[in-house]
Parts: sequence; structure tokens; C-alpha cells
Amino acid sequence: MTDDAVGCSMSEVLVVGESLIDVVRYPDGSTHAAPGGSPANVAVALGRLGREVSFVTQWGADEYGALLCSWLAESNVDIVNVGPSHAPTSLATAVLDEEGSASYEFSFEWDIEEIPSWGGFLHVGSLAALQNPGAQQVRRLVEQASGRIPVSYDPNIRPRLVGDRSDAVQSVEAFVRLSDVVKTSEEDLEFLYSGSDPMVAAEKWSAMGPGIVVVTRAEQGAVIVTEGERQAVEGIAVPVVDTVGAGDTFMAAFIDGLLRSVGGRDMRTTLRAMSGEQLERLARRAVGAATVTVSRCGMDPPFSAELEAFV
Repeated sequence: MTDDAVGCSMSEVLVVGESLIDVVRYPDGSTHAAPGGSPANVAVALGRLGREVSFVTQWGADEYGALLCSWLAESNVDIVNVGPSHAPTSLATAVLDEEGSASYEFSFEWDIEEIPSWGGFLHVGSLAALQNPGAQQVRRLVEQASGRIPVSYDPNIRPRLVGDRSDAVQSVEAFVRLSDVVKTSEEDLEFLYSGSDPMVAAEKWSAMGPGIVVVTRAEQGAVIVTEGERQAVEGIAVPVVDTVGAGDTFMAAFIDGLLRSVGGRDMRTTLRAMSGEQLERLARRAVGAATVTVSRCGMDPPFSAELEAFV
């Protein structure tokens, strides 16, 4: 663990998870290497929205690791690298179709040391919550935080790395039970509960304990589920360049909106008592942030002034 871990408790949000390099292959055959990873994307988007954010992650002592470090620092993210540097930086190859949707292949390392304790807003998810041995540390942190501080979770499933589906369902549901806010996608729910209505699955999650479950639906917007009630938020039509990082941008903007609306000592209690109108407003702003991202090449979320101008 680096000395940065001592100072990370001063930030508003702690994000824990993988950072990696996305190698994007476009339909015309061209390629582009860029830093990414779902939790890393959330950290960057939060930093651009003006939040004080610390990010616990892992990368190798190589040129890709240096690229990740520089990219995160440019968005004012406080970096806590707790992984062994002898492991190579993880890679994800995203192959885009003609509509800009991405499918992924991974070369992934996630073997982190103990995560520092935390007292602010905690966000976890994606591969870091599923891939052992590092997932064990993430689970332990969330168990310690649950019930004390606000916890958000995004499973952001990558089927090629999941392994046994039933094991994945068990792990994901464990995190759902420990979280206050869960953001997922229709694709995640369709994979985890094949043949089931994604909205019914989201209602099942809502009954497990989270105060808020949000299901993103690509260009169709999002659906907020609270205590079995559904509230749809429409998407915003724009020309789509690609969808890389769209869901992560939504997650970051939703967290930012929660902090704007109910930040403070009683945040866990307050966010669970938010009205449908309040939640709809937060989700519309998050949809706007994701819309800006899909209108650009790669993971390029809006800065705060850009988002306010857009929405």
C-alpha cells in the first residue's frame, strides 16, 4: 500500500476497482489504446464533476501503468495503488460494431493488498467485485462499510470473465444486499437471470435491501426501482460515436447528484427517503452525462460546466 492511502480518507468518495487499458478496434479496422476500466471511469467522471475522489486500484510498473496514472491525475483523482507492481497492467480489447456498441476480451490481473478503511461515500463494482483474490478484499471492505456509510455498487458484468453464472449471481446478490444504491443495465440482468424480465429482477434486488436500484437501458434511458415501484426516465437522442464508458458516466453523475442533494452525516437515511421527483431529477441529469459521453470518442465524460450547459 502506498502512503497515499493515509490521505485518501479526506476525499468525498472512495472508488475501489480495476483500472486497465482499453484497446478499441473500430469497424474500419483502425485501433486506439486508451485508459479505462469501469471503476476507473467512475473515478474520472467524478473528478471531472468536481468531486474529491480517491481511487484504490492496481496496475503494473509498465508504460500502460504510467498512462493510467497520468490519465487519472489529469481528472484530479487521488490514486491509491495497492496491487503488486510485478503483475502487468490489465488489458481489455473492445470491438465496436457498426452501431458503436462494444464487446470485450480481457487480459486481467486483480490481486490487491488490504484496502484502507473509509468514512465517506464508497463505490465498488465490476470485475473487482467478482475476480479473486482481489474480490475478497473488496467484499470485506463493503461488509465493514455496510450500514455505516453510503455504498453504491455496479455489477457491470463482463460475461467472458464471469465463469460459472450461478456463482456470479450469488456474488452479485451478496453485494446488492450490502449496498444502498445499485446501478445495473438491462444487459447485466439478462445475463444473470436468463429468460427473466430484467425489471422483475430489478424489483427482486430492490426487495433485498438497497434504497435505490437504477437500470440503464441504453438509448431508452433508465428505470428507477424503489420498494417495487418503477419510474422511467427517457433517453436523449444524439448521434452516437460509441458507448464506451456511458454506464460508468451515468453512475458517477448519479453519485454526484446524491451528494449534491443529500450529502451529510445522515446521507444513508436521507437517500432512502428521497421522493420520486428527486430521484427522477437525478436520473435525468445522469442520463444527460451519459449522453455527452456517447457523443464523443472513447471514455470522455463531461466536466461539471459542460454537463450543466447540456442539461
